[in-house]
Amino acid sequence: MSGGTIPIMEVYQAPQGEGKYVGVPSTFVRTFICNLRCTWCDTAYSINHKEWQASPASKDRPEPAAYLTPALAADMICENNPTIHVVITGGEPTVHDALPELCYLLRKQGKFVTVETNGTYPEALVNNPAVRLWSVSPKLPGSQATPQLEERAQVRSKSWIANAARNNVELQLKFVITDIWQDLKVLEKLLEPFGSPYGQFELFLQPNGDWFTESHQAGWIKYAELLDTVRVAFPALWDARILVQQHMLAFGRKRFV
Repeated sequence: MSGGTIPIMEVYQAPQGEGKYVGVPSTFVRTFICNLRCTWCDTAYSINHKEWQASPASKDRPEPAAYLTPALAADMICENNPTIHVVITGGEPTVHDALPELCYLLRKQGKFVTVETNGTYPEALVNNPAVRLWSVSPKLPGSQATPQLEERAQVRSKSWIANAARNNVELQLKFVITDIWQDLKVLEKLLEPFGSPYGQFELFLQPNGDWFTESHQAGWIKYAELLDTVRVAFPALWDARILVQQHMLAFGRKRFV
């Protein structure tokens, strides 16, 4: 936790690459520090100092984690920035105690605030009413993020959905699919209590962007395999939007800025 400050690693503008607002011009605010280690993470430089020093980003980027007060961070984000949508991402932004105040100050300046989170802290929704959209991406087994992930994802996804309904806020659940059969099997079990179609949240299945890294043709073949597997073997998930991560499709692991 960072107390009364929040570590801002970078601020940049780009089209949203995933979820319900894909294509919308947005200002991305990347926070530093993450509590998970996903094998396919495309921002390992934002996890901790050791990973940052080992990443290509360290060669051309300043030392990360400039700890700013929420007021200074909000002023920096909004200065000369007409973009309405502000996306706070990471790292994992919900580990920082100063996040609610930053979101409040951004909302006060007319911004539509989205927080992208791995979902490990569902209480963050209750403690941060200024957020307009919670974009929650619980990790499936293909991420190899941490032991006992399946059980924790089930419990925490239920908490996110219950809290979102109680607080009347927008919620999208995004699941990166890496191991098609294993991940879909766990996801079906996770979402089974909520029935179909899913009315309490919007559901997105996102093919692992690395599928498209070597060649787009190979990626689309895997995408077609995912579609067929969902349609034939997991019909309850057919209500999801199966949407590629456009930023990964366009830029791969090359950073937008």
